[in-house]
Amino acid sequence: MESYFYCSYENSKTGFFHTRLEGDALVPVEGGHEGLPAALGEFFSYGIFRLLWRDLAEPVEKPWRQPMPTAGMFGLRELEGSFSDGRQGTVNLAFYAAPGEGSRLRRTALAILGDFDGFRSRIFGWLSAGGPCGYSLDGAGFNAWADDCAGRSRLRLLVPRGDPAAVLLPGMQRTQPPRLERGLLRLAVYTGGWKETACALGDGPNWLIKPACALTQAAFDESFTGRGPIWELEPGD
Repeated sequence: MESYFYCSYENSKTGFFHTRLEGDALVPVEGGHEGLPAALGEFFSYGIFRLLWRDLAEPVEKPWRQPMPTAGMFGLRELEGSFSDGRQGTVNLAFYAAPGEGSRLRRTALAILGDFDGFRSRIFGWLSAGGPCGYSLDGAGFNAWADDCAGRSRLRLLVPRGDPAAVLLPGMQRTQPPRLERGLLRLAVYTGGWKETACALGDGPNWLIKPACALTQAAFDESFTGRGPIWELEPGD
């Protein structure tokens, strides 16, 4: 699974680069924005989504045809906070999972969403200003966290099952291909009107009705922030 970043911070005297984590270090993406996987390039370029978690598949010829996922992504845009050196900054990051890496992506995304405020604090604690890319990451700390997430397969709910966040879990935890194209979406936080958002997700009537897993920023904040952990992942068998 690959991890990509685009970060910025106040009072910078240098430019910033799209980066990919290689080992414990960030390196510039070869070709810049054009070198990103297509789905991540679109996510980083347009402010339609603040969060996007979806399986990726070729467009279906008919709305009732079952899509076959070929990859997956989970991205966050415009997280704001303080870098480890105290500078105020903004973080955009995305994970890209190739075939066979779906479980790792799913567990990572669930760990983030289970304690969203905790993850936001953690990611800013790993980042600092400077370096050849304009910003640096404690890659060892980040990788240790990601590896720990990958080893945790059992979810323990800390809120009632009827909680607005908990009711979204069946779609987020899905392990089989969805029956319809709209099922590729696991969670989205969108910023504009639904018509514009639907066009960004795909063509055809599958997206005309807003899925329950598509949230406004206000709805996401109410369900996932300012309330402490809502679930946690524990080591599985």
